[in-house]
Amino acid sequence: MGPERALLPRSGAGRRKALRLIALATGAIDKTVAAAYERVIRPAAYRFPDWIVRCRTQAAGAIDALGAEPWAPSARIDQAQITAACMIRYVRMADAELMPAGRYSSLDALSEHCEARPEFRATYPAEYAIPRGE
Repeated sequence: MGPERALLPRSGAGRRKALRLIALATGAIDKTVAAAYERVIRPAAYRFPDWIVRCRTQAAGAIDALGAEPWAPSARIDQAQITAACMIRYVRMADAELMPAGRYSSLDALSEHCEARPEFRATYPAEYAIPRGE
């Protein structure tokens, strides 16, 4: 183990940046889940369209912020990259309109870099499909 294998810097600006990126990625996931739940799980008569729009807007804001980051695919993998790559995969499965391929070239490159790794390929939910609401 040791600091050279740590997924997060121990302190300083590097740690704060990593935690900010992780918070943005998990926030995007959270808001995408909330919007998908409202569209898919809640009975149509009880859905709140304004809430769906609000959640999707918040998810899009987090994705925009992550897309503006200079992700370095050659860098040693860290927790921010792992979390962002998981966010990309989930958003593309749950609400692809939020993140079409090509809109965020840095996130596309990050996703390709991470998903080429055996750890990602071994856990890829290839058979999983999120149901679509009415």
